[in-house]
Amino acid sequence: MDTKDTTLLRILHYPPIDNLPPGSIRAQAHKDISLITLIPRTTSEGLQLKKQDQWLEIPFDKDWITLNIGDMLQEYTRGFYTSTSHRVLNPKIGENTARLSMPFFVHANNGEFISDRYPQQELFLRERLAENGVI
Repeated sequence: MDTKDTTLLRILHYPPIDNLPPGSIRAQAHKDISLITLIPRTTSEGLQLKKQDQWLEIPFDKDWITLNIGDMLQEYTRGFYTSTSHRVLNPKIGENTARLSMPFFVHANNGEFISDRYPQQELFLRERLAENGVI
């Protein structure tokens, strides 16, 4: 199995920000490019997902793993699974501590068929990275 360049573990540090009101946005709403994103052991609350035009708090438990569906899985399943729109908010007053998150982005293998539009995973990934200004 060729997984080179198809998975990515990031460590995200959200420092405490004292001059912004609680509930301000720390990370703008977005969807991940990946098949799925696994988020184990965040250090505080703040993650929200959008469902039917409403933002819902993701319950926080340091021992849980959050799983987000990404754009690649939505394309692969022809929309059966839809990509998760999510964001991160500033914590409540008195709880403004640093937040650590370790998302693990799982992509299809290089050369893997995604859809008729993207017969190879690299075509999908390259297009999406270019759209986001990463490449």
